[in-house]
Amino acid sequence: MMPPTCLVVAAPIATEMTFHEALAALREANPRTEADRARVQAAEADVVGAEVAPNPTFSYDGTRLSSGTNTGAADVDQWTLEWPVLIFGQRGARRSAATSGVRAAVAEVGAGFAERALALRKAFGSLWVQQERVTTLEEASRDLTRVASIVSGRHEAGDASPYDALRVETEARTLTAQLGDARADLADAQGRVARILGRPGMLAHAAGSVVADALARVDPDGAWEEAKAHAPGLDAARREEDAAVASERAARRERYPVPSLTAGVENTRDAASHSALVGVAIPLPVLDRNQGGVARARAAAEEASLDRLASEAEWHADLLAALAVDAERRAAVAEIESGVAARLPELRSMAESAYREGRGGILDFLDALRTLTASRLTRLDALEAEAHADADLLFLLGRVEDDQ
Repeated sequence: MMPPTCLVVAAPIATEMTFHEALAALREANPRTEADRARVQAAEADVVGAEVAPNPTFSYDGTRLSSGTNTGAADVDQWTLEWPVLIFGQRGARRSAATSGVRAAVAEVGAGFAERALALRKAFGSLWVQQERVTTLEEASRDLTRVASIVSGRHEAGDASPYDALRVETEARTLTAQLGDARADLADAQGRVARILGRPGMLAHAAGSVVADALARVDPDGAWEEAKAHAPGLDAARREEDAAVASERAARRERYPVPSLTAGVENTRDAASHSALVGVAIPLPVLDRNQGGVARARAAAEEASLDRLASEAEWHADLLAALAVDAERRAAVAEIESGVAARLPELRSMAESAYREGRGGILDFLDALRTLTASRLTRLDALEAEAHADADLLFLLGRVEDDQ
């Protein structure tokens, strides 16, 4: 009997990319971005509809004498063509409203992309940090392996007790558990990047820096003006207001009546004759002057105006807070880099030398290694916090395309 065939599934291959490459993928090959672009096409269809003039109406009327005296013509045939004519600017107002709607849709798509780019920037920063965290813990694990060999050598020389070996083993098991958690966090970070990019199963590997160097040149005094000029969210709020105002103007134009021009012919038999028919019909706006449509459009325009003002106030407050947070995050990283990270190799070397020479115990050596690892992890936490603060500030400034 033949053994059952096993289905072999190839393991995903890590894809190394910079943030710039990830952002390009988000813009050019992302299903959500493509779906948003379809909204613009729908808005453009409204422009096509606004350009179209009303259809003419063809009608036929026939009269046939069924009884009584023929008073002139027993049979009458009448053909007429009626054509509504928009002479009070309705088509122009509709076209303007539809065009404003397209601009609003484009701005909304841009704002949505900026929010996804913000999520990608944060996820990418977290991915880089998780990669470094795994690397740090793997190096710590290799350090413990070297410590175990040192302890073994001292034990063979009669300078170390079995307690030292047991203590190192316990420390190694604890570190193994931490490394497992770090790898799980790395897989989670890769999953977030894959989801944002719309690429299931992709194992992204972040390359490059996660700190936005361009933010070091931000002028706090001019930050709000920059945000007002470039932030997609603020632009979307303004475009929505413009579209609502244009819709209100169109609704006011719809109050005017639409006259219809009529032309046709009339043929009679018995007393044969041929007549040309011309006429004009115009509704009298006595009762219905589109009051409901104008009121709805006016309310929508007022709502859009208030929403823009609220968005600007909230955005300004968020920007001021983001400037302060980013400055503090950068200062914290600088302090760690200059005051702690620079002395870690010296601390490790001193602890190892003291243990080898018998001037320190195993607990002192392990404590030094633990401090070294904890300090490196603290630095990574600070870098992740700075990367997220940078992402928020870039988003609020409207610098969607800035590289890390």
